[in-house]
Amino acid sequence: MYIFDYKNKYFKDPFPLWIRIALLVCACSYVFEGLLRWLLSLIGMGFLIYIRDPLVIIMIMRPVLRFLTGCKVNANGILLWIYFGFLFFYSVFTESIIQVLFAVKILLLFILGVAYSRDFTECAIHWRRVFYIVSFLIFVGLVVDSTLGFPWRNMVINVGGHEKAIGKTAQVLGERMRHHGFSLAPNPAASYSIIFYLLYSCSYAKWSFAKLLLLIMTFIAIWLTGIRSILLALIIISLCDIFRFLPYVWEKIIVCATTIFVALGVGLPFILSFGSVSYSGYIKNLLNSPFASFAIRIMDTWPHAFASNKSYLLGGGLGAVGGSQIMFDPWSHLGGGFCDNWAVYAFLIGGVIPIILFSVVLVQAARVKCTESYLIPTLSVFIAIYGSMETGFELPGSSFFLGILLGYVCMRSMQSKR
Repeated sequence: MYIFDYKNKYFKDPFPLWIRIALLVCACSYVFEGLLRWLLSLIGMGFLIYIRDPLVIIMIMRPVLRFLTGCKVNANGILLWIYFGFLFFYSVFTESIIQVLFAVKILLLFILGVAYSRDFTECAIHWRRVFYIVSFLIFVGLVVDSTLGFPWRNMVINVGGHEKAIGKTAQVLGERMRHHGFSLAPNPAASYSIIFYLLYSCSYAKWSFAKLLLLIMTFIAIWLTGIRSILLALIIISLCDIFRFLPYVWEKIIVCATTIFVALGVGLPFILSFGSVSYSGYIKNLLNSPFASFAIRIMDTWPHAFASNKSYLLGGGLGAVGGSQIMFDPWSHLGGGFCDNWAVYAFLIGGVIPIILFSVVLVQAARVKCTESYLIPTLSVFIAIYGSMETGFELPGSSFFLGILLGYVCMRSMQSKR
C-alpha cells in the first residue's frame, strides 16, 4: 500500500537506480556545464541542459510523497518545511511571483540536499571511485584551459530569456586571469574541485598515495581558478587532516576553525561595513594589495546590500538578492542589491532568523563525531570559510551541501553520540 515508504521492499535502498542516474546527470550538468552547453549548442539543442531542473524536482517529490503516504518523519523536518513554506508565501508579497519562482529554481539543489541529507551521507562512501575520476577530470580541464583554452570561452548563452556571455572572469584591479576549465566560471570550478576531493578523502580514515596525489591536483586546480577563500579552506582542511589519527584533537580543531569562520562570516560584513567611514583610509590602502576584492566588499558591496534591505526581522524574501534580482530587477541589482557573503545573502532574504539557523547548523555539524561521519564536520569547515567571502547559496555545489548539513543536523536522532 505504502509504495513510497522505506519499509516497502521496493525501497530498501535509499538510492534506487533511477535516483543514482538522476544524480549523475545533474552533477555532470553542473560540473561540466561549459563543455555541455557548447556541445549542445553545436546541434541546436542547448535547452537540454535544463533537463536537470525537472529531475531535481522529481527527486525532491519522492520523500514528500513518502511523508504523504504515511512514512514517519522527524518533527524537526516538519518544522523546517513549514518555515520554507512561510518564507515562500512571504516572498510572494514582497517580490513578483516570477522573481520568487526563479529564486526557488536557483535554490533547488539546496532543497534537494535537505531532502536527502541522511541518505547521501550514508551512501556516499560507495561512490569514491566516481569522486576520484571527477576530481581528476576537473584538474585536467583547468590545466588545459590555462594552456590551450577552450572554444566555449567567449560563448553567449540564454539564461531566463537574457543573453549572458560566459568565459574568463574579468580581472580585479590587476589580478591574474582566473581559469574555469569545464565550468562556466572560476567559482564553480574551484568549489567542485574541493567538494569532490572532500567526498573522496572523507571516505578514508588514513592517508594514502592516491589521496595525497588528489590533494596536490586539487591544490593546483584551485590555484588556477584564483579563488582564495577556497584555497584557504583547502589548506586549513589539509592541516586538520594531519591529526586525523587523533580523533579527539581533529574534532577540536574542526569545531574551533568552523566557529571562528562562522563568527567572521557573520561579523565582518556588519561591523566593517557600518564602521568603514571611520577607517576608510586603511581600507583604501588594501586596493593595491592582494586583498583588493575584500576592500571592495567593505567599501561598496556590503554597504549597498544593507541599504537595499527591506526588513531587519524578515528580510526581503526570495528573489530579493542574487541571480533572480539580476534577471528581473537589474536596476536594483546595479544599485547595490547584491552580496558576497552567506550571512548577508541570508539576511537580505529572511532577516535574522536564517543567520541564526545556519550559524547554529554549521557549528553543530562541526561537532559531529568522526565515528558518525568524517564528511559532515569537514563540509562545515569548508562552507564556513568559503561562505565568509562568497554567497554560497547560489552555487549549486555548495548550496547542495549546505542543504545536506541543515538536513543532517535537523533530522539526526537526538540520541546520537556527540
